[in-house]
Amino acid sequence: MNIRKTLISLALCAMTSAALVAQTAPTEQEKLVFESLYLNALQAKLKGDYQNAFNIFAYLNKQQPTTPAVLNEMAKLLNASQDYVHAAELAEKAVANDTTRNREYIKTAIGAYAMAGQQEKALPLYDKLLAADPADAQTQYEKFSLLATLGRDAEALRMADAIKTNDPDIRFEVAIRRV
Repeated sequence: MNIRKTLISLALCAMTSAALVAQTAPTEQEKLVFESLYLNALQAKLKGDYQNAFNIFAYLNKQQPTTPAVLNEMAKLLNASQDYVHAAELAEKAVANDTTRNREYIKTAIGAYAMAGQQEKALPLYDKLLAADPADAQTQYEKFSLLATLGRDAEALRMADAIKTNDPDIRFEVAIRRV
């Protein structure tokens, strides 16, 4: 355990000193240190050491504040600790900084907004998911369900009409909510 902490400390020192010396694009070595620390944080998270994982992710976020994967992992940890408002903020930053349109980041943000009681903010995120895959019946259903929950009945009915699926569960839920 002490060896691991020593290695992390050395890596942090190397990364910090390299960043101070060259305030330019990260070198290959800095990228490797960043990736190594990211993997260490994921391992800590898997082992249930959430505080250590969050601390490493927070450090990585200070080094590269626009890295979507780091922001998303921090949001997940904040969701787990029931800090939903901050989780939603970080998840939204991950979505904003992501150029690959990673569905996982958007799903994390939607969940965080739902838990924070800010469901309205999740609607544009559903639109992003549907822009990438307009025929995704599950996402259509989730948006329909949210619209119905928010009392936006006219929009919910339009969304229900757009759902084309053979999934009996979705068809049944849509039929029940339409009544």
